[in-house]
Amino acid sequence: MVLSITGPASATPGAAQSVWAATTPQSDCSQISEIPAAECDALSALYTGTNGAGWTQHTSWFANTTPCNWFGVTCNMGSHRHVIELRLSYNQLSGAIPSQLGNLTQLQYLALANNQLSGSIPTELGNLSQLQELYLYSNQLSGSIPAQLGNLGQLWRLLLDTNQLTGSIPSELGNLSQLRDLELYSNQLSGGIPPQLGNLARLQILYLDSNQLTGSIPRELGNLSQLEEIYLNLNLLGGPLPQTLTSLANLVILYFDVDRQCVPGNAAFQAWLAGIPSVSAGGALCRWGYLPAVIR
Repeated sequence: MVLSITGPASATPGAAQSVWAATTPQSDCSQISEIPAAECDALSALYTGTNGAGWTQHTSWFANTTPCNWFGVTCNMGSHRHVIELRLSYNQLSGAIPSQLGNLTQLQYLALANNQLSGSIPTELGNLSQLQELYLYSNQLSGSIPAQLGNLGQLWRLLLDTNQLTGSIPSELGNLSQLRDLELYSNQLSGGIPPQLGNLARLQILYLDSNQLTGSIPRELGNLSQLEEIYLNLNLLGGPLPQTLTSLANLVILYFDVDRQCVPGNAAFQAWLAGIPSVSAGGALCRWGYLPAVIR
């Protein structure tokens, strides 16, 4: 909500900005023209909804009419200015992420990590078609991961770990063709690993550990030819490691639950496993009954 100015009018034009700063409620956009009104309203909703006055650092927020100079805000250059970065991690934000952030249509970088944010991840973040990096880790976010995040076609880093997220991993995340880093660990996610994650051809890091995931590891993960690190441990996954994982020639870290999952005993798989610098120790060889699922 945009608040109105309640202070007295300035006696002289030269004093207008100082009187505005002194008398305007700290979420008012009525005097701001540097960025589009919808973008200012989004910043206002963030400031008021996450206790901006209590942030560790909130220099200049609504103290002047140039939001591109506010702490954590970066705008593009040129005559038509837009917010392209919001860097407010480690800043004591509390409350819910406002849905109005979806109006920052030129945003490329959104970092709200290591705060005390609660509530759900707004589905409107799926409107940020230019977003390249999204950091919401180490908060108290709950609810499910919005399927709409699969619309972020420019995204190359998605970090939602260390929250209280529930529900399944959306299969729509498999649409993120530019994604390099996907970290969802230390939540309460359940259900299976979507085989659509095997479409993430550029993925290098996949952290799904410390959840409640069930089922088997999809053989489609063997399509992730750029993958370097994968953590699947501390879940409820079972069955064999897929033979297709031997296609992951760049893998340097592999962690899985050795008490629930078995390892194919054929020479090709064993040679591949031995070549990984950091891998879960142990792991029983798969029984013969598992092999048809492994080698098909």
